[in-house]
Amino acid sequence: MVALLLLQLTVVSANFAFLFDSDYDYYLFVVEWKPSQCYSRKCPVDYLNSNFNIHGLWPERWSGTYPESCGSDYSFEISEETSESLMSYWLSYNGDQKVFWEHEWTKHGTCVTPAITCNTYFELGVQMYEDLKILETLQSKGVIPSNAVEVNRTAVQTAFSNTIDLLCLTYSKKQYLSTLRFCYDKDFKKIDCKGSNSCKATFWFPLAEQANLINSVFSE
Repeated sequence: MVALLLLQLTVVSANFAFLFDSDYDYYLFVVEWKPSQCYSRKCPVDYLNSNFNIHGLWPERWSGTYPESCGSDYSFEISEETSESLMSYWLSYNGDQKVFWEHEWTKHGTCVTPAITCNTYFELGVQMYEDLKILETLQSKGVIPSNAVEVNRTAVQTAFSNTIDLLCLTYSKKQYLSTLRFCYDKDFKKIDCKGSNSCKATFWFPLAEQANLINSVFSE
C-alpha cells in the first residue's frame, strides 16, 4: 500500500517552489505510547487507551538538524476518509486535532520532496503505522503492557528488524516507555536509526488504567 501511495509523490504544481531549504537525508516516523503521555497531563477521553499513537512523519538530517516550514503554497486539506483514519491513529493529547494536524503538515509535511499533497502526507503516515503492527510485534516477542511487571529494554530494541530509537519519560522516579522512532530512507524503505536511547535496562510499559488513575489526580 505504501508503494501505491509513493506513486503520488509528484510535484503538485508546476509553479511550486520551496521557500526554505528542504534538503534532508531520511524520515523519522515517531509514535508515542498513549498511557505514558497522560501521566503528567490531563488527556481527552478519546485519546487515552492502551495503544500507540502517531506523533509525526518528519524529514531529518543525520547531522541532527531538520528542515521545517518549507513554505508550501498549497493548503491544509484532508479528505473525510483520511480524517477518520487520523482519528484512529494520529490524535493530539491536547484534544485539538485540526490544530495538531495542521502543525505537523506545515512544519514537516511541506518539506517532503518531491512535493506531495497534505492528504497524501497523512495517508502515508497512517499506512506506515498499519504496516508496522507495533503493538502486535512487541507482544509476539513477549513485550506486554502491564502495570505489574517492567519490560526489558533489549527486548523492545530487538523486536523489530531494524534499529529503532527508544525514549522513556520519568514520573515519580520511575521510567515509562514514551516514544519509539522508526527510520526510513527517502524511498520509504526501513533503515537503521542511530539507536538513541533514554531508557534504563528495565522500565514500565503501562496500561491505560494506571494513567487514568493518575490522570484523575491531576484533573482535580
